[in-house]
Amino acid sequence: MTSIDDYYSLGPKDYGPIVKLEFLQSDCEGGVEQCLSIVLSKRPRLSGPRLMLRFLGVSQLEFSQPDWSLSAFGLIDIHERDGGFHVTEDEGRLRFACTGFEASSVH
Repeated sequence: MTSIDDYYSLGPKDYGPIVKLEFLQSDCEGGVEQCLSIVLSKRPRLSGPRLMLRFLGVSQLEFSQPDWSLSAFGLIDIHERDGGFHVTEDEGRLRFACTGFEASSVH
């Protein structure tokens, strides 16, 4: 798992255009696990360095697609809450809770 400090050290504010947004559900002991994977490219292009995010134990997912042709997120904020994490996008297009996350950058 990734710490919040490690996530912010990757410079997430520099990434925005959505390359991939994937929601997965799988059976596991005790129920269903839901995961959300997001790949963002470095602004302003879709090519180049990528920020890869994977959120585990996702619940209360809210997503709204912007009206313009290039779908992008503002800064994705991650905060600890109730033994897990609360994730919000600063322009209100994404919001959810999760139990853990992984973040990495690929150049």
